[in-house]
This record gives sequence, C-alpha cells and structure tokens, in this order.
Amino acid sequence: MKSSSTLQTLLKIAESRADDLGREAALLQSRRDALAARAAAAAERGSHELQATAGDLDLVSAVSAFRTRLRLEARRLAREIEQADAALADVRGKLSAAFQEQSRFEELIRRLDAEATKARAKRDQALLDEAAVIRSARGG
Repeated sequence: MKSSSTLQTLLKIAESRADDLGREAALLQSRRDALAARAAAAAERGSHELQATAGDLDLVSAVSAFRTRLRLEARRLAREIEQADAALADVRGKLSAAFQEQSRFEELIRRLDAEATKARAKRDQALLDEAAVIRSARGG
C-alpha cells in the first residue's frame, strides 16, 4: 500500500490540476459569454439600423450590403460560440475527471488513516493485555 506522504503528494497534485482546470473553465466561460454578448449586440444593432432605414429608397443597396455583412458576422460569431462551447465541454469533462481522481486520493488517505488508527489501538490493547497478565502473575 502507498505511504500516507505519497498519497498526500498525489492529492496535492490532483488538487492543483483541478484548480488549474477550474480557472481554465472560468476563462473559457467568460470568453463564451463575451462572444454571446457581442452576437446579441450585433443582432440588436442590425435590427435598429434596418428599422431606421426602412422605406428609404436611396439606401436600398447599402441596406443589402449591410444585411450581408450582418449575416456573415452572425455566422462567424456563431462558429466561435460553437468552438467555445466545445472547448468548455472538453475542459469540464477533464475537470470532472480531476475531481474524481482527487476524491479517490482523499478516500485512500482516509482508509489508510483508519487502518493506522486501528493498528495503533490493537497494539495498545495488546500492551494493556500483557500488563494485565504480568500484574495477575505477580498476584496483583
């Protein structure tokens, strides 16, 4: 069985990995939220611009180009959001695995500590039994 200090070291490594992955997930989530906010703002800005130019025959060609640009921007942002979602799902999967690993080390440490406590109690009881036998043999 592994020593307690080895398990403590492995636990610290697992905790550090989980912390790193947690920070990475937070950064990815922040990036994804920023992209979603940009997409929403672009859609709203486009809607306002199109409403403002509705019915103005002088701007028909400009509106057509503007709509094309809006569609391209929306597609680009949607792709980036999709990529951010995939990266976030990947990191969350790794984070879940890291927490499971951390939990396994914590359980092993608890089990090792319980076994050590049980062994100490058994040794102490053996010493008490031996002292009682010696006392009894002395008539005391």
